Amino acid sequence: MADSQFASIWQDAGDRYIQLTGKSLKDLPMPQTVEDLKKSVEWQNEQFKHFREKKVSQSNATGSQMRLIAVKQKIFSALNQALDPIESIGNMASGAATAVYQPAQQVFGAAMQLVTAARNVSAELDAVVDLLEMLKDFTVRLAVYKREDLSSELRTKLKDVLIIVMEVFARSLKKISDGTLGRIKAFTKNALVHKDNAMQGLLERLSKLTLAEDRLVSAETLVEGRQTARAVKSVQTSVDGNTAQLSQISHSMNRTSAGVDQVLDSFEDLREESRSSLLKKTLEPSPSAHDRLDEIQRQHIPNSGDWIRAEEPLQSWIASKTKFLWVSGHPGSGKSFLTYSIITYLRELHQQPGNTMPRSSLGFFFFRNGDQQMRSFEQALRDVAYQIAQTNPAFAKHIAKVVEDHPVPASLRSIWYRLFKEYFLRGDLAEKPTFVLLDGVDEALAEDRLTFLGLLRDLKTAGSNTKLHVCMIGRPEIGQEISNHLDFSACSIYVDPTKNGKDVQRFVERSIENSRVLNRVSESLKQEIFETLYAKAEAMFLWVRLMIAELSKKSRESAIREALHKAPKGLNDMLRHVLEGFSATLTEEDADDLNNMLACVALAKRPLTLGELNAMLRLRSANGDGVIYLEGKLRKQFASFFVLTREDNLTTANLQNRRGYLEANDFVHWVSEADEGMSDVENETNFNSNPDTTTISFTHDSLFHFFRDRTEGTVTAPGDNHPAVGVDLAEAQREVAKACINMIVRPTKENDRLLPYAKDYWNEHLADVQPNLFELSDKIAIGKALANMLQDSALMEVWCGAKSHAYFKPKDAEVLLLWLNDQDVLNASSWITFFWIQAMRWNPIELFEPTMRFHAKKWLTPVFNTTWNESNLMRTIFHYRKRKTGHVVDGLPKPSAEDVIATAEWFILWKNSDWYRHVGRVLEDFGHLKAASEYYSKAQKLDPSNINVSTDISKMYVGQRKFKEALELDAAVVKRAENDNTFTIGNAIFNRMAGCYEKLAYDIGTNGNLEEKNSLLSSALDNYKKAFSHGKSNFYWVQGAVKILHRLCNHEETLRSKDQVDGKQTEPGHSAMREPYKDIIDVLRSLDDSTVDDTTQLVKCLLEKRNADDTFWRVISLAAVEQQQLPWLEGKYKEALAHAEKHMHTVASAQLAIALGWLYAFRAGEESRAMQIWEAVAKAKIQPTAVTNAQTTPQLAALNNIGHYCLFKAVGEDQLAEPHVAKMEKLFSKYCTNTNGDSMLVETSLPRFLATWYHQNGRHEDALGIVKPYIIEGLAILSDDDPENDFQGYGYLADTLLAIGDYSNVFSIFHAMRPYRNGQAVIKSDSEPTFVSDEYDLGMVPVEEWSCVGNCGATGKIYDGLYMCPYDDSLLCEQCHMRLIDGKSLPNICSKRHGLIQIPILSPEQAFKKGEMLVDGQTMSFEDWKASLRTKYNA
Repeated sequence: MADSQFASIWQDAGDRYIQLTGKSLKDLPMPQTVEDLKKSVEWQNEQFKHFREKKVSQSNATGSQMRLIAVKQKIFSALNQALDPIESIGNMASGAATAVYQPAQQVFGAAMQLVTAARNVSAELDAVVDLLEMLKDFTVRLAVYKREDLSSELRTKLKDVLIIVMEVFARSLKKISDGTLGRIKAFTKNALVHKDNAMQGLLERLSKLTLAEDRLVSAETLVEGRQTARAVKSVQTSVDGNTAQLSQISHSMNRTSAGVDQVLDSFEDLREESRSSLLKKTLEPSPSAHDRLDEIQRQHIPNSGDWIRAEEPLQSWIASKTKFLWVSGHPGSGKSFLTYSIITYLRELHQQPGNTMPRSSLGFFFFRNGDQQMRSFEQALRDVAYQIAQTNPAFAKHIAKVVEDHPVPASLRSIWYRLFKEYFLRGDLAEKPTFVLLDGVDEALAEDRLTFLGLLRDLKTAGSNTKLHVCMIGRPEIGQEISNHLDFSACSIYVDPTKNGKDVQRFVERSIENSRVLNRVSESLKQEIFETLYAKAEAMFLWVRLMIAELSKKSRESAIREALHKAPKGLNDMLRHVLEGFSATLTEEDADDLNNMLACVALAKRPLTLGELNAMLRLRSANGDGVIYLEGKLRKQFASFFVLTREDNLTTANLQNRRGYLEANDFVHWVSEADEGMSDVENETNFNSNPDTTTISFTHDSLFHFFRDRTEGTVTAPGDNHPAVGVDLAEAQREVAKACINMIVRPTKENDRLLPYAKDYWNEHLADVQPNLFELSDKIAIGKALANMLQDSALMEVWCGAKSHAYFKPKDAEVLLLWLNDQDVLNASSWITFFWIQAMRWNPIELFEPTMRFHAKKWLTPVFNTTWNESNLMRTIFHYRKRKTGHVVDGLPKPSAEDVIATAEWFILWKNSDWYRHVGRVLEDFGHLKAASEYYSKAQKLDPSNINVSTDISKMYVGQRKFKEALELDAAVVKRAENDNTFTIGNAIFNRMAGCYEKLAYDIGTNGNLEEKNSLLSSALDNYKKAFSHGKSNFYWVQGAVKILHRLCNHEETLRSKDQVDGKQTEPGHSAMREPYKDIIDVLRSLDDSTVDDTTQLVKCLLEKRNADDTFWRVISLAAVEQQQLPWLEGKYKEALAHAEKHMHTVASAQLAIALGWLYAFRAGEESRAMQIWEAVAKAKIQPTAVTNAQTTPQLAALNNIGHYCLFKAVGEDQLAEPHVAKMEKLFSKYCTNTNGDSMLVETSLPRFLATWYHQNGRHEDALGIVKPYIIEGLAILSDDDPENDFQGYGYLADTLLAIGDYSNVFSIFHAMRPYRNGQAVIKSDSEPTFVSDEYDLGMVPVEEWSCVGNCGATGKIYDGLYMCPYDDSLLCEQCHMRLIDGKSLPNICSKRHGLIQIPILSPEQAFKKGEMLVDGQTMSFEDWKASLRTKYNA
């Protein structure tokens, strides 16, 4: 850029400044340096100068004056950090123009105007500080350019930076000058920027510029730039909260005591912004991939499929000699089990602690017929991306950046290009090997598959530069597709009997053993069965499974032999043979039921639930009744076809082996260890699975192919009067499509269970069959129904809510027009409908115009508005309008404020108060807070009595942490309700008010006024109680009330202790301090007195809170002990457990059982009952599906409880040490030393507990042997290039080093885990902010806020002076430590016998620099510290 050109652009920047502020650049003061700027600011603020001259001390200054001094000091610090770099590069950027235009000096002048405009108002000064801190994160990178020989390209980037900084200052000055901030009583963090679209746009441009200049600098500067690049990411941290810190806190839950959970409670309003939540919201991963892997794991026979590990093509693929691998095999040959074998092999090679091979990431997907979502390559890439992001923080950041800059990618091509290609195939972003396995690609949608194969050509283009490895597994038929679309040779493995023969042998042997019939035949017949099945199987496991099922039905050896030798070869022949057998034995009625089951499952667009299938059978029955005990038929009589999946993932064999749960009011146990192989299901068991959550699918995808093959049809056994068995595909398709339409246009109570499915998939079933294949009467009826569905608002109410914005596309309209434009349908239509359809022929998408107007009414009219998501309604209309004009909408583009408003005004409606409110809600949802506030204000002005507006504004304030403002609005609503009997409110407002009081209490900080904190907590408690009185079905308030009551009890005790220390008189007696525990029991009893359905509110509450943090269960049990109510609480636990078992909620019962075991162990002193429960849960192998969203599996939770309890007892009583340590050793050997790729070794704390005992009792080598893999893994993580996973590495090291007594290095980690100011460690005597502030920079170790496990509410960011338990890593503040020493009870079990160690308090002389580690008083570099650990532990 020429100097004259820059002069012109800078003039334009000056004009923009005048336009925004009314001030000319020429009129600005011209400080030459940052120091000149600071002097000018100080001179203009007489009050501040007055304080400095008088040297006001804390003793004679008012609170507001001291606050102002502190803010001014922050201003100067922020000016230094933000503008020093600009001073360095300002003149270089302008070149020869500097003498005339002086850009750096004018930037300083703009900054001075901004600071001066704040008028000594501390809140406005705070906002300026926040802004400067944010700019610092960008400008800090410019400080390296202190040379004159910059390239012209780099000089251009620096000029652009200056121009943007000027506009940022201008917009900020305008906000302060026009009083925008002055009208707000309390300001959010980054008030000048927060959700201001224009300001955020400028900062995004600034971010991109700094990234762009990064690519232009030399290699040496690039290395330096990477070290500071983390600061760029902190812009998002400054605006939305430190999400990385939350991710670190969440990760620590599995390894730290329950006290850490309190940190999560404190940040509950920020949790949704965590990286994991962002990824889930962006990628919308399905749980199916992991569910399928768990299913295969349960069925897997040890060593089966291991042969593939030695295959040369697989080894070449892993070693990066080729980037693509193709594994093929015929149906039923065990391909998915080979996928499982490859996955576990990769985990063993690359992800196990201690391995020297490069760490890698892994993603996998199982395509499945019978579920449209699981046939989509788009969904496959979403799932794979989510899985990779879990182990690759750099990729996770890439996804976040993509979403930040562009709409969420929605099409297959956009997901591949923007998520995968831009990261793995361009540049050097990807540093880890990444393996992607796609199983069952022949089951995927054909169009998707061909598109993806074309995209994979990018692998060849990238060559050896890419770290991405792709493996596809499927049937040989699509091998030609791969050859045609991939223009490079691919390594391939073909599964044939010479390779998987031994696997088939194992499967046959195990299946014979598991069959109750075949296991009882003579040895000679067993051998004959084995040899015959193996010879005829042709490497197909499914063929063996079907044959074993048929043989197991025979009752004589002669019949078994006859069936054995009649068995046909080939899978399709075998299936026809099985159907023929059913035809020969079933009655007409049973055959009809089987045919309907087969048709429904084969044609379903997703797995049907047990309840849905029974409803469909009822619908197709002549008498309108369902099948008695349908689950029994599916699991036993027709088990060769169908598999049922429960929410706890227990199989039929698991359920048959499950024994008792509650006998004589006592917990017994259950077992679930059925052998692998083909199990015999002919066993009398009342399964009683939940019909709404148990899904049905075929046992193998080959069955989908068979029953969807038009050439197969039905089969009839030889002889007379045998019913036909199978699927008449054409008839089944017609019947299902007709049924879906009928349920929408004529909904009945009997069809309520099927209606959601019909609403979701009616259009897809309609597209499967052509109109001319229907009877004339049916075709006309469907055509008329479609016309009504598109024009009648009553019918729109039924089906529109189930359709997202992605549905209303031109191709969807074309399917409907094919029906509506059929000549027979037109002839039968009214003249109005006739001409309407004719008009749509030119632009079919306009068929959806009436439905869009209906959407607008649902959004903006209170009469219509229900529970539909308003933002989705707006987005649907917005996308429709763009598609109508020919635009292609890809992904989820974030609508601007103008888009939202224009969409709302598209359909003319009366703009009353509710209209403005609903528009405001959507504006807020999309982040346009300024516009939302304006619309809320208009709504209030039109109808001041509209309390819904106040409620919406209150919710917005909570999101902005304006808790006081939210409380004012909510209190006014409550007061109105108290004075107006016609006005009612629910419990949500009281829950929100309680939460606000809690946040205000916690914001006081560790050393704040305890009485004030108690007052706020008491107000929170009052509102939780009011929430209960206004709606007993919501139990959110219960956990909050229990937590507050316990803290109030601790605070009372702390106040009493302080009074005693201060020599004040205290009231006699101990009962007052125990009063909150009485309140806790009263809360629980009030729930027990209220019934709902077939149980009490208390039982419902315990079931709902089964995933609550351990503190909830520990506190209510402690309250029961204090109030002598333990037997009563035990009975309620059992009552809830029995309720869960009665309704077959296996996951819930296991989680409740763990809580009951804790009560037995730590409150009732009944160890044997606790151990019986915990070991039974650990043995049960209950694996919740991802849908249940359980925090951890019951098995891991049980092992953690056993380890914690055994260590506690071994330390507490010497004579009990031996049996408890033996228990830990036994469980460690059984559950924590496997080599099949499971991550349990990392997730459970049992190994650490055992190592701690070994070390404390002189068995140092044994202890080191257990934890050494953790040390190696921790060092490996700290040595990679992903800074965001460093906390995991430090966690491994801190936990393991604590277990083996290396306290010096443990202290070094906790000392490093602190804020830094200007690169210097902040010590405890310095002022400590409530939250991690932008005033502080992060060190080598992430800053995580600690929480005292004494439940006193103490929190902080500097760990110095805390007491740590060497046995369970609990952290206690000094006050709770004194309570422990004095023999007081703490809820999170710890003992003074544990010999707590104190983290040393650093003196000012020991304040080390960022990047250093302090070990035994000596500083060393971070790299030297890691090297010393490697040497010390031979790691």
